[in-house]
Amino acid sequence: MRRIARSFIMVMLLCLPMKAVAQSDEQQIVVDFSTGQLWHFHTNDQPDVYQVVLPKTEVQTTMGVSRPVHGHLTQADYKPTWWPTQNMRAGDSTLPKSVPYGNPRHPIGLFRLRIDWQNPINPNFWNPVRIHGGAKEVDLNQYKSAGCVRMLDEDIDRLVRNIEHAKGKGMVSVRVTFGYLQ
Repeated sequence: MRRIARSFIMVMLLCLPMKAVAQSDEQQIVVDFSTGQLWHFHTNDQPDVYQVVLPKTEVQTTMGVSRPVHGHLTQADYKPTWWPTQNMRAGDSTLPKSVPYGNPRHPIGLFRLRIDWQNPINPNFWNPVRIHGGAKEVDLNQYKSAGCVRMLDEDIDRLVRNIEHAKGKGMVSVRVTFGYLQ
């Protein structure tokens, strides 16, 4: 009977979508490009799961995320300034170099998280990657961004508040994994 119970528990653990669990001194964010989901492990309970907008396929190729890559959350910005890329400005000559929060053309929402990482395929590509708000519900689970991971504003608000709440209890490290995990 114990063997059956142990086998059942192992099967259940192996069936969980994620292979990592947050420890008491570390949180983890996992962005799965195959499911369009962001998982936040911040307690020993079930993770928070959010639907996200992912980078376009051609951007993913340059990013080198055909396999999981790892980094750390290094900064959380409140009411961030948006800096359109050169490619964006080349496609729209009316875009300024920067757009402050509150401007109607500001698309990234109330929070922006900065993820520093080392790209294993192309070390010169985008360091850091950003997770921010401004997603439209109709775009969730699609590949539409220019390189960032977009969340609904209420979702990134909850994510940032959970991270900040944990930091108040001494948890300061947030490991981030992203790419095609399945």
